[in-house]
Amino acid sequence: MVYRVLLAALLVLILPSLASGQRLSARNGHWEVAVHTRYTGEHSDSGEGGSSIEIADDLGWGFGFTYNINRRFSLGGSFAWRSANYTARIIEDVTPANTIIYSSRMDTSNMSLVGNFNLLEGGLTPYASASGGWMLLDTNIYAGTSGGCWWDPWWGYVCSNFPTTYGISAFTGTVGVGVRWEPAESFLIRGGYEFGYSSEDVLQTANIVRLEIGLLL
Repeated sequence: MVYRVLLAALLVLILPSLASGQRLSARNGHWEVAVHTRYTGEHSDSGEGGSSIEIADDLGWGFGFTYNINRRFSLGGSFAWRSANYTARIIEDVTPANTIIYSSRMDTSNMSLVGNFNLLEGGLTPYASASGGWMLLDTNIYAGTSGGCWWDPWWGYVCSNFPTTYGISAFTGTVGVGVRWEPAESFLIRGGYEFGYSSEDVLQTANIVRLEIGLLL
C-alpha cells in the first residue's frame, strides 16, 4: 500500500507540468531494448495443518525488448530471474506435533509478454503496463537422482546420475504504473510500482518496485 500511495502522490505533483508542453518523443515506430531490476517485498503464506512459508525480500534482474507501435502504445517481451531466501515450516501428517523447519533459497525465472500505455506523447510521461507469462520455480530441495545412458563421440557408451530438486511452473502476470523519462533521444529510464500475481498459491501476490534503463534503436 505504501508503494502505491507514494507513486500516486508523485504522479499528481508532476502531471500538470508534463501536460503544459514538452518535445515529442522519437520512440514512434522504433524498437527498444532494456535491462531492469525489480525489488520484490517479503511474502508469507499459510498452508494446511499449520504449515507455512516465509520468503525474504530480494532484488531480481532481467532484460526485455519492446516495439513502439506509436508514441502511446508498445508491445514486447521480458525475461527475468530472482533468487530469494525462504524458511518453511512443515507439519508431519502422521504425527502433527512434529514440526520440521528448514531454510534454503528458491530460484525463479519468468518469460512474459508485456503491453505498455504512455499517457503523454513526450519524452517524460506517466505510463501503465500489464504482462502475462510463465514462471518456473526451483525450491532447491533434494528430490532424489535421475539419470540415463547415451553414446558419446569421445567416450563411447556413458551412463550417469545427477541430483534433481522439487519445482513448479505457473502462470504469472503483473499490472503496474510509473514514470518514463527519455533524457536523450535514444536513452530511456522507467521506474514504477507493479502488483504481481500467480496461479501458484505460495506466490499468489507480490509487491514489486521496478527500475529500467534502455536504448531506443
